[in-house]
Amino acid sequence: MTKRSLVTALVGLALLLIASSIKSGWLYLVASVLFSLLLVDILAGWRATRKLDVCRSMSARVFEGDPFSVLIRVSNTGSAGRRLLTVKDLLFKGKGSDAPGNRMRSHRAEFKEFLRTGNAVDARGRARDSSVKTIAFEYVPGHTGVDASYEMVAPRRGVYGPAEMSVSSGGVFGSASIRRRTSTGERLIVFPRISPVDSSYFNAHVSPVPVESIEWSRKGIGQNYYGTREYSRGDSLRHIHWRSSARRGTLIVKEYEQELKPFVALAVALWPPVFGDENHNSMEDGLRAAASIVSFYESMGHLPLLVLPDGNAFESVEAFTLFGCLETLASYKPPAPLIKSRAEKAVVKVLETTRELMPPGQPLVLVTNAPPESVAEALESFGDCLAGSLVLALDGAYGPRWEEEWPYEAPWLARFTGLPFTLYAITSDREIGRCLSESLSTIAL
Repeated sequence: MTKRSLVTALVGLALLLIASSIKSGWLYLVASVLFSLLLVDILAGWRATRKLDVCRSMSARVFEGDPFSVLIRVSNTGSAGRRLLTVKDLLFKGKGSDAPGNRMRSHRAEFKEFLRTGNAVDARGRARDSSVKTIAFEYVPGHTGVDASYEMVAPRRGVYGPAEMSVSSGGVFGSASIRRRTSTGERLIVFPRISPVDSSYFNAHVSPVPVESIEWSRKGIGQNYYGTREYSRGDSLRHIHWRSSARRGTLIVKEYEQELKPFVALAVALWPPVFGDENHNSMEDGLRAAASIVSFYESMGHLPLLVLPDGNAFESVEAFTLFGCLETLASYKPPAPLIKSRAEKAVVKVLETTRELMPPGQPLVLVTNAPPESVAEALESFGDCLAGSLVLALDGAYGPRWEEEWPYEAPWLARFTGLPFTLYAITSDREIGRCLSESLSTIAL
């Protein structure tokens, strides 16, 4: 029951009680009319949402923050037409975001922020959930379908299942609304947002021991034919397989085998964050930094060896294309929350596993949100056995008392002096590309 129908029922009940107390006939009449309107709208809304099918189509892979087109078709399998329908796309709707308890906690947090800063929070954004898309259909004829298209923006990376759609009708008079939910469409993979990385500043080409490169056979742009797949943004048009595209009704591109020489290992050790919200925190920004680094190396003709958590252990992941690497990062699941007293041992475990998995002499890129002091202690235990770049997603930067100048004056920064790593810091107030282009330290010679 919606708020409007509940209010209508309560008003009718109140009038009925008053009428029974003062013996007023016209109040009985008004209460009867309200209950009749409510009943008619409930029956009309129930009938309007029956025998309706909702189909949804969109791209299978998108980037977070980028708009993408969605096409839906509402089909009426009944003989009578359906009027005044509302369809809501709930694919990105947060679970329980509209619950009274969540709203109370949100208001309390905003009030505390107001007491701390003196700045009032703009409440206009709460009036409507921006992640929910609403489409209105004035009329859907019987045995006919009506199409509609709209744009959505994925707020966060991840692998989303079939979209949940809500179909509702307000009846004839609008005093009640009947909703019916259904799931439709295929899964959607949302890649982490990629930021451009300046090759003049980002440096992970340090190799502590010169060794012969190892060649791997991977999918890429080479000479030997590998297979076909669906077209993705960024693919060259000259590799489109037109015959297969015409047969399947969608663009198909050819893939070729290429001999790659992986020369860097990318270890992603990001634990559940303490500060920030679900879309903007050290773990999510760390994954965006990792995706940017993967894209950076792919543009140079290489793909890094990915080392990611698998439960509480770390394993290498076979990803032969850029989109394969991004899909792996999109489905990233963090290990158990990090205990500060055991942070050093956890980072040492990551480094030991990575050293065992990567070929000898490869430089290492480590992306982590572990405490900087623990990371420095872990790296010191390896001496010159590992070298490369270290990307620290500073969890404290997403807390309430963060200052932009702090990383350059942090006391733990001296702990990295002499280590063969270039240090970068990801903070809440700087763009990812800028963070990866401004190092906090230089490689010790």
